[in-house]
Amino acid sequence: MSSHKLIRRTLPVALLFLSGLPTITWSADGISRSIIGTWKGPCFDMRKTTPAGRYIRSTAIYGSGGNYEDKTIFYKDSACTIPGGGVKKSKGTYRLGRRITTPGGKTAYYIDLHYISNFYNDMRMPSVRIKNIIRVNGNTMTTGQLTPRTLRTRPSRLDPSIPMTRQ
Repeated sequence: MSSHKLIRRTLPVALLFLSGLPTITWSADGISRSIIGTWKGPCFDMRKTTPAGRYIRSTAIYGSGGNYEDKTIFYKDSACTIPGGGVKKSKGTYRLGRRITTPGGKTAYYIDLHYISNFYNDMRMPSVRIKNIIRVNGNTMTTGQLTPRTLRTRPSRLDPSIPMTRQ
C-alpha cells in the first residue's frame, strides 16, 4: 500500500482520536481551568479501526486563551517505541460549551475544536472542525465516541477506552 493511501486511511481515525482533545466559554464549576495543560494519550492500536494496522500516541496542549495544539506520532509496535509512519501536528482553537449528562450518568461538556494548521509530516492537510464532548476527572480526560460517520456531529456517549492523562 502506498504511503499516500495509508495516510488517507489512518489520518481520519487519528483526527477522531485527537478530537477528544477540544474555544473557551468559562463555566462556573471550573471545567475551563481544569483542561488547561498538557495531556498524553495511551498507545492506541489503530488496527481496530483501520486495515493498515498502525499504533499512535497523541499529546495535546490546551492553553488558557483557547489555543490548542497536538502532536500524534505513528508507531510500528504496541509499546509505541518504534517510530513508523510519520508525525501529525495541528494547531488551532478549542471552545467549551454547555454541561450535559451522558446516557451513562456522567457529567460532560460540549467542546468544539478548530484545527487551523494541520500537517502530516510536510504535507498540509485541510483545516477541520470537530464537535465532541469531554469529561475531566482529576488527572484523566475522556472524550466522546466519534466515528468517521459522525465526525461533524456531536456524540452523546463518552469513550473510556482512550483516556488521556495530565502530564
